[in-house]
Amino acid sequence: MHAFSSSRRSRHSRDARSCAETAWSQADSCGIRKKKAFELIAGQRCDLLISDIGMPEVDGYTFMRKIRAKKSAASKLPAIALTAYAGEEHRKLAIEAGFNAHISKPITLNELIRVMVKLIDQRGKLTA
Repeated sequence: MHAFSSSRRSRHSRDARSCAETAWSQADSCGIRKKKAFELIAGQRCDLLISDIGMPEVDGYTFMRKIRAKKSAASKLPAIALTAYAGEEHRKLAIEAGFNAHISKPITLNELIRVMVKLIDQRGKLTA
């Protein structure tokens, strides 16, 4: 799970690229446990959440349902399911759980950036 925050709202892909490159470099080595993930999201102003579906302790669908059920700013956080679970059935499950986008691995960095920018821009338009 990765939560990204920025000090300013930007419509430029430069900020998204920086965040995506950080996630990309940590993808195989970074694992945040369920309790830590909830604390991280509750304690910071984040612009975007990227989560796997197949996680230890709790799957990504359950994790996202719990985030969406909270009465906090985190419940409205744009979220991407970045997962090896491909196919229409898994995409539907991810959207039903509360993810805004479902991306199957493998993915290029540019595609991840494109989806990140799209979701952050959409959120900006809704809050403006």
